[in-house]
Amino acid sequence: FPAIHFIREFLVTSGFSEVYSYAFNKKGTREVANPLQNDKPFLQEELTSDFSVKLEQNLHWVDLFGKDSVYLFEVDTVFTQSGEELHLALGNITRNKKERSLLSSRITEVLGKLSETLDVTFEGARVQEIGNSSIIEVNLEPHLALLQTKNWPKPLLTETTKTYIPISAFPYI
Repeated sequence: FPAIHFIREFLVTSGFSEVYSYAFNKKGTREVANPLQNDKPFLQEELTSDFSVKLEQNLHWVDLFGKDSVYLFEVDTVFTQSGEELHLALGNITRNKKERSLLSSRITEVLGKLSETLDVTFEGARVQEIGNSSIIEVNLEPHLALLQTKNWPKPLLTETTKTYIPISAFPYI
């Protein structure tokens, strides 16, 4: 999907990192007949619950990169009562207490710019505060048909874009 690739590049250039999750969970309502793992027999119905855990886990590593905050996104399939849907989750978390009040406004701003760039409106997008993190999850499914008809610009990431920052060879103390 060129549109999904464009969304990923847009978010990466906005300072977010992509994470991936399993389609299976420990809890849920849609159980798989023959699960791959016995401890995760349910299909994921939303991205938000596992996403907050990923934010917390990644917060432990921010010192290695010389930052106070983590900005993550995920584009993945969820399985709702109405069927399979493609969702986008954006989230952030910070150690800086002064920045916590700005968390939700930052992801709302980025989602607004993405919405404007794609020329779509994400219905029902609202920020959820879970612990010290802020998360927005939106359904991309209603927009996929429209997004597939558009001509997408050249990739946002170019050779001049710095995407890799080596971490210190020495452990953080």
